[in-house]
Formats: sequence, C-alpha cells, structure tokens
Amino acid sequence: MMVINRFISFLFLGFLLLSLNSMAEGTDFRLRMAAEVETELTNDLSAGLEYEQRFDQFLTTFDKALLQPSVSYDLNKHWKLGFLYRITLDQNARRERQFEHRISGSLRYDFKLDDFEIKLKTILQYGSDDLTNSLFSSQQKILSRNSFELEYKWFGKPYTPFIKYELFTHLNNPGGAITKQSRLSVGAAYKLSK
Repeated sequence: MMVINRFISFLFLGFLLLSLNSMAEGTDFRLRMAAEVETELTNDLSAGLEYEQRFDQFLTTFDKALLQPSVSYDLNKHWKLGFLYRITLDQNARRERQFEHRISGSLRYDFKLDDFEIKLKTILQYGSDDLTNSLFSSQQKILSRNSFELEYKWFGKPYTPFIKYELFTHLNNPGGAITKQSRLSVGAAYKLSK
C-alpha cells in the first residue's frame, strides 16, 4: 500500500509540473494519440510500427501524423539498442502541409526497483523538416534526446502507469549546441496480448 501511495504522490507531482509548464507556454491544450504494434523476431530482436496523430489549438486543429517503423536489439538483461525511421505529415499555422523525415539510434538502460521499472534512454536523431532535402545534406538537424522514465508494474494488471521527462538538445545549431525543449509525459501503457 505504501508503494501505491508513493506512486500516486509521484503522479500528482508530475501533473503539477505539467500544468506549470503548460501555463508558461501559453493557453493551448494539445493531444497526442498513438498506437504501436511490436513483435519479437528472435529472443533478442524485436520490430515495431507506431502511428501517432497530434492535435493542437484546444484539440480543434490537426497538427501532425507520424509513422514510425523500428527495430530493437537486447544487448543483455539491462541494455537495449534501437533504430527508428520516422516520416511525418506536418501542418503549419497557415494549414500548409509538408512531409518530414528522421532517422535515429538509441541506447536504453532498464532496471527494476521493487514494483517500479526505471528507464534511462539517449537518442541521437538526424533528420529534416523538408522531405525534398537529401537525407545527407548539411541542412539536417542533429538532436540529442535524453530521457528518464518511471513505470509502475501493477501486479496482475494489463496496464502500466508511467511518467517520463525528456530533454532535447540541438547539437548542430548554427549558434552552437542549445537545449531547446523539454517534455513531461504522464500516461499508461496497456498490453493487449503477448
């Protein structure tokens, strides 16, 4: 029971921080909906496909749609290596749409602490806001994304509540590397089947 109380307190703190962050950004309410399927190809190799759709301006306007195929490899019990390609249909404020693409590689370290799972992840992301640019042109952005995630493995339940904090650093910014964004996410994952 004490673990559940701690987790609820942690979620409350996350919602409080999330509301403070949203007040600092302005008066918009956004939504991200995603679905992912993943399958094991071998004991150590998995493949996945995720679709995400984003809405902004108080959920009244389509913002982006993302399609992300990925593969991941378990190096050992705690370390996982991953690769992902993302194609995005993006709509700006003038309702003009364009495609973007990104590739990324990630390294994740997981460990368990009682009913909690802690995930530390670093991603190196390379891509463009314009699909007409060559994937190897000098106009591509290189981002470093570092995150901390805490999951609660609720015994006997198919859903897993989580809280995640992520920092984005633009490494090849013309004015020098700059941490340009942070993100706090609170939610739950639901496992449909094996």
